[in-house]
Amino acid sequence: MNKAYQDPSHVASFGGVDSLYRAGEGQVSKKAIQKWLQGVNAYTLHKPVRKKFRTNRVIVYAIDQQWQADLVDLISIKKFNKGFRYIITFYRYSIQACMVRASQGKGRSGYHKCIESYI
Repeated sequence: MNKAYQDPSHVASFGGVDSLYRAGEGQVSKKAIQKWLQGVNAYTLHKPVRKKFRTNRVIVYAIDQQWQADLVDLISIKKFNKGFRYIITFYRYSIQACMVRASQGKGRSGYHKCIESYI
């Protein structure tokens, strides 16, 4: 299994449980392959973690009825961002669109300018 998994020219190289199972033509059980893959760093380090959790539904009846805004702090890297210290992100639920605006301050005037440029 190790040779098939580590060889880039092999069909099942760096794949998952199913690809190794098909390449082995059923000689090794899926459970054994899964247990073996848990010890392989190339498989466990880069496999995305899938977490299932319940989320609240958002029901919007009209355009621009509900927005969400968030402030991202970039003070530590402002010298690389032309002096911008914050990023304001907007999310519109009605059309499922995101917009990002750079801001130099986080006061009311900074928010107001960003919202006006977004609308």
